Amino acid sequence: MLITKLNLDRLNKEKKEADLIGSEYEERNWDLFTVLVIEGDSSSISRLITKKNFQRLCKNHDIWINVDEKLIDHFSELLRCGVKKIVLPFHLKCRFNLEIPASRVIWRVNYDNNFHSRIKKISAEVSEIIETPYLNSMIPIIFQFCEEEISHLELEHLLKSIKSSIKNPFYVDAGLLSKEIDKRRFREFNFIINSKNCVIDSNLDDTFLNLLNFDKAGGLIPTIVRDTIGNILMLAYSSKESLKKAIKLRRGVYYSRSRQKLWIKGESSENTQELLKIQFDCDKDSLIFTVKQTNFACHLGRYSCFGDEKFSIQSLYEIIKDRVRNSSREESFTKRISVNQSKVLEKIKEEAIEVLNFIDRENLVWEIADLSYFILILMFLNDITPSDVLNELWRRRK
Repeated sequence: MLITKLNLDRLNKEKKEADLIGSEYEERNWDLFTVLVIEGDSSSISRLITKKNFQRLCKNHDIWINVDEKLIDHFSELLRCGVKKIVLPFHLKCRFNLEIPASRVIWRVNYDNNFHSRIKKISAEVSEIIETPYLNSMIPIIFQFCEEEISHLELEHLLKSIKSSIKNPFYVDAGLLSKEIDKRRFREFNFIINSKNCVIDSNLDDTFLNLLNFDKAGGLIPTIVRDTIGNILMLAYSSKESLKKAIKLRRGVYYSRSRQKLWIKGESSENTQELLKIQFDCDKDSLIFTVKQTNFACHLGRYSCFGDEKFSIQSLYEIIKDRVRNSSREESFTKRISVNQSKVLEKIKEEAIEVLNFIDRENLVWEIADLSYFILILMFLNDITPSDVLNELWRRRK
């Protein structure tokens, strides 16, 4: 993913913080291919947490929050909102006691002194990173440089030194200097794109495209297409032009090697794909499209080119949602019981007792299935999705 950073303190109207972020991020389709890193003082972040629009943004997209020690008491709240990663200053490492799952942490190391001092400081801190047990895993690190005090050539020298010293994945926050790095280096190091104001660089689409390596397959990139629960639907190929159009239309748009032209999935068959997310691999020469598939993806009339649709809790939730919204009360038990939440609660209580009084393994599976069905109805009636529950479980993981 392309990583962009937005500073709350530069927004003009505090009361519109979340609205500005949400509208700017989604209207330009940047939510398709970016992680958004939000930073600001503790009061700005504290206000942001309470905004419903921010909570919705976190629920649907990849949001990282850059925090300081004043926000330590708010970590659980941030994770509950749906924030994917918390970016912590490296000097807090001694206070890091794994109350936050390591999978949700990124360390931030700042450098703002002269070049030679910076070299010494990096050497010392990289050594400390290597020697610290819980950092010797694959916790990512953001190295932040002051753009006024380092040239892009010095920056490249430092990044080579870092890359040869640590195994941790790392990102580079170098302000506007990022634009001066040639494309090859830009691909090699994961640069964070900075926003000077609430409006991020209008050429962000081009920045994303320039990250990708189209050279290995004659101007094309293999593109794996999957649905929202992870079913692999098909393998296609993307060119720069098809990718631009896919982002603009938020549709599955690809390049046909046999017809030698762009094609929009479902344009003639109505088996359309709504594009939800674009990700690239570690070498930036392959893509994953996450889509909402209408009907089926395979030209043979199957849901997937790789077989049938897999059943999951999310699939069942979608079926329940469809029955409640679109079925008549006469034809659907789900529709009838969902009209009265108290009846759903009665069924949950009844099935919970059945679970407690199970006879054998087969009977326990049966009763858990019944209980899960009614809990999913209750979840839908209260606007709770399976991913909301998974996020809460992930937040609690040590």
